[in-house]
Amino acid sequence: MRVRTGTMNTIRTFIALDIGDDIRRGLAEAQKRLKTIGARVSWVAPDKMHLTLLFLGDTLEEQVPRLSAILDGETGKSPPFTLNVAGAGWFGSERSPRVLWAGIPDPPEPLMTLQQRIREEVSRLEYPLEIRPFTPHLTLGRVRGRRNATALTSALSSYKNSAFGQVTIDRLILFKSVLEPQGSRYEVLHESILKGE
Repeated sequence: MRVRTGTMNTIRTFIALDIGDDIRRGLAEAQKRLKTIGARVSWVAPDKMHLTLLFLGDTLEEQVPRLSAILDGETGKSPPFTLNVAGAGWFGSERSPRVLWAGIPDPPEPLMTLQQRIREEVSRLEYPLEIRPFTPHLTLGRVRGRRNATALTSALSSYKNSAFGQVTIDRLILFKSVLEPQGSRYEVLHESILKGE
């Protein structure tokens, strides 16, 4: 059952994959260069970068065990897999980008299957999930204005063929997102290890 924001026993949650420190370092270097352009961007701190599989939003705390059980069930069917992080782009138009991202080229079948199975299981809990197709990416920042936007998208285009690294995915994480004045803080509520054959 869904409830309104502000209800005492609700938390904001999402399900994601860890991308590893090596990839975070590469993405941090890209951010460092992009920041010199002077565009108005709310940059994602490297230590908060992750690959979101499903954003749940407001969640009753009593649902956490059920969500954890869903993750445990799905990871029992899924073996670890690798994915590559490469390229960069944006959502929105060239002159008015909204979200800056690093890509997951040729997403591996295990990733797409895992996301779809989790989505199907979670939808039975009556979460109003996004209808649009899953497009795996890592958010680098959210654009807050059009200042130097064209220069920003031009610089992002220069990363079209850049490789940021490969990571082995071996766990699913259920995160709690806590909104604070300085930004969101993430807490791990549950980890499920991929252990399928």
